[in-house]
Amino acid sequence: MNPLPALFSFDVILPEVKTPNVKKLFDVISESLVDMTGLACPDIMLRLKARLTEDAIHLTPGCALLDIRSPHILKPVVLLARIPRGVNVGQTAPCDVDLVCVIVLPEQTGAFALQSLSRWARLLQHADFLNDIRRAADADDIHILMSNPRTRLLAA
Repeated sequence: MNPLPALFSFDVILPEVKTPNVKKLFDVISESLVDMTGLACPDIMLRLKARLTEDAIHLTPGCALLDIRSPHILKPVVLLARIPRGVNVGQTAPCDVDLVCVIVLPEQTGAFALQSLSRWARLLQHADFLNDIRRAADADDIHILMSNPRTRLLAA
């Protein structure tokens, strides 16, 4: 098994997204990803909505992982949004989600990008890790959590 990259963390953390619905959530996520992905806000929105209606990966109650593709990036971009009140993301989710992880992958996904996606999926299956993210005071605490060797082992 390949070792994890030296920097295995979220590129963007939205520690407290106050939103009444999934459309507003996707607006906030899209605006946060524009500079890092080279995609326009409406394009990100469309890609997020498509993934949600297709087969968004819902790993544990309260957490959703969505991946989208961009021709403008060379390496994955990972965003975490915490939604304190939770939001209903539709029929594909059995309950409201309070954590959303969006991974933007290069359009021509190579082995590295697919490994990254699978590592994130493994990590986001651990209820203890998700609860630590929920309890973190702010984005800095989440970055510290990501630097913990135990966290890195969960994703390996």
